[in-house]
Amino acid sequence: MLSLATLSAATTGASARQFRALGTSLVFHPRSALVPTVHANIRYLEVAVRAWYGGGTDLTPYVLFEEDCVHFHTVLKDLCAACDPSYYARFKKECDRYFYLPHRGDSRGIGGIFFDYLGRDNPGELEKGRALVEGLAGRFLEAYVPIVLRRKELEASDAERSFPLLRRGRYVEFNLILDRGTQFGL
Repeated sequence: MLSLATLSAATTGASARQFRALGTSLVFHPRSALVPTVHANIRYLEVAVRAWYGGGTDLTPYVLFEEDCVHFHTVLKDLCAACDPSYYARFKKECDRYFYLPHRGDSRGIGGIFFDYLGRDNPGELEKGRALVEGLAGRFLEAYVPIVLRRKELEASDAERSFPLLRRGRYVEFNLILDRGTQFGL
């Protein structure tokens, strides 16, 4: 499990520096068309005297299995409830908005949670942001691995094997056109 304990020690005396950032991001595009793509990202930023957490995770299945969607979202809902009962509905809505391709009228997948700026404007929310980021890092495998284990040995049809190519193209479109991180990097 990822721990931000070293981050806490590293950020002591933050007034000596104007900017700090810590983050990790992953995207898993499986070979099997029956195993969904998953994305996860967590980050911590400090600018001058302000600090905040952000991140999230979302799932992009190529073949929709309702039990997988329910499982993924149940883990996320439980994770959010442990930090703040309002988080899941708020962050699911933000995920659905953020990962929507308006030029296609299509969502990237079934969503998940997405949050940003936790603690920036409300320092009292900073510890809840930290708990959410640590919880997401700690429960990510619980949300995703059971889906992989259920689907990895199943045989996909020819049509099912070609569909991921279209969906991965949409993933690239999102990253090149809409992703704030990519835009920031450019």
